Amino acid sequence: MRTHDLFRTPTMRYHFRTAALGLLLAFGASGCNNYLTGPKLSDDPNNPTTASNGALFVAVEVNLTAQLESRLARTLCIWMQQCAGQSQYLSLGTYSVGANDYEINWAAFYGGGGLKDLRTIQARTLAAGDSVYWGAATVLEALTVGTLADLWGDVPYREASNPDIFPRPHVDSQQTVYATIQARLDTAITFLAATGPRNIGPTDHDLVYGGDPVKWTALAHTLKARYYMHVAPRDPTAYGKAATEAALGISSSANDFAVGLSGQGATSSNFWSVFQSIFPGFLVAGDFLVSTMVADNDPRLPAYFALNGNGVYQGGIPGVADAPTNLSTLSATRLDGAFPQPFVTWAETQLILAEASYQGGDGNTARNTLITVWGASGITLVPPAPGTAVPTDSLFKLIMTEKYISLFQNLEVWSDWRRTGLPNIQPPSGFSIPRRLTYPLNEQVTDPNIPGPGPARNWNDP
Repeated sequence: MRTHDLFRTPTMRYHFRTAALGLLLAFGASGCNNYLTGPKLSDDPNNPTTASNGALFVAVEVNLTAQLESRLARTLCIWMQQCAGQSQYLSLGTYSVGANDYEINWAAFYGGGGLKDLRTIQARTLAAGDSVYWGAATVLEALTVGTLADLWGDVPYREASNPDIFPRPHVDSQQTVYATIQARLDTAITFLAATGPRNIGPTDHDLVYGGDPVKWTALAHTLKARYYMHVAPRDPTAYGKAATEAALGISSSANDFAVGLSGQGATSSNFWSVFQSIFPGFLVAGDFLVSTMVADNDPRLPAYFALNGNGVYQGGIPGVADAPTNLSTLSATRLDGAFPQPFVTWAETQLILAEASYQGGDGNTARNTLITVWGASGITLVPPAPGTAVPTDSLFKLIMTEKYISLFQNLEVWSDWRRTGLPNIQPPSGFSIPRRLTYPLNEQVTDPNIPGPGPARNWNDP
């Protein structure tokens, strides 16, 4: 699907379950082209052709959930050795991917349920004077576009939502995208503080926070902290900014940005659960994560993984086939169809504060913050005294290893590893862990502004 075609699709009227079903079909084991277009899919003579803001907001949250729980998440979980691939997913352990394997994901970030619908919501709510609604939609925009920039680097953004003027949008540099996101989040935080009768917000159309502007504001601050960390390798002053924003971010795990669908069937379940039920054995526990947690007697093990057929926790080696009875699968907790998959969390917020503080020379705050996160997970280890935030420092390694564990199944782990080299994950002999996704081949062919497959590394990964 071409980026400039994504905004020509007629607006769809979504219902919670039908949106989830459509996304499930789109993000299963393999992709398909133009899944959001076509009159039979987009036009219903018995219903209005213009969806309400509420329907679009639901669509955006469900679509974003699909992106963060489906093939992208499974791929990065395997690359980061939190998971391992078997059967048809075995090759992901040696980084074998097709030129268009992630085209569906690229398209969905931009199209119906993505940036297209967010821009529609923003235009309508701005005209209506509902600043709170605009603010929530803009926070979702930051998470959507920030994820694109994390994965691909330079991406279409400023021109991406105006196909009549920009039928083949140029890419914005990753640096520009992050700077724009920060400015948009600042405005969103201001708008979310608005009061008055017109500032209603998305209310119960918001599947996560129920339209609560206080929770959306905290999420905005955590996202600002996250994206400051992403530019810190280029701009060390960003560590201090990240620490400031983290202190204002998500303050309780009860307020995590975690999406839990109803779990009542394939049309409304956690996408990890759906994938496992359709393709059992394709994805199992990763040896690196399992071994790390076993070595520390981590109390989260039963919540993450199931015992194998021999009654022990055992992960798969990247690119190595093994008997199913030898390998742990994801736990019943994680495979519950109603499991609220965490995407942006209190733990991430605290560990950003820990890393950013350490990088800024405040080792005591870093150490105490790590102890706080450990305590919330039932871990009673005593971390060493602060040293210097380098990959060989014991406390720094513990902070980044804890973030690696806490953010199980989260795309953010890849960004952390690229920034710090921690934990010290080793690829199979003769291979290198990819540093970015290549642009989809079809996108390269149809939009001359897409620069071929792209560089080996993104701007923020020097």
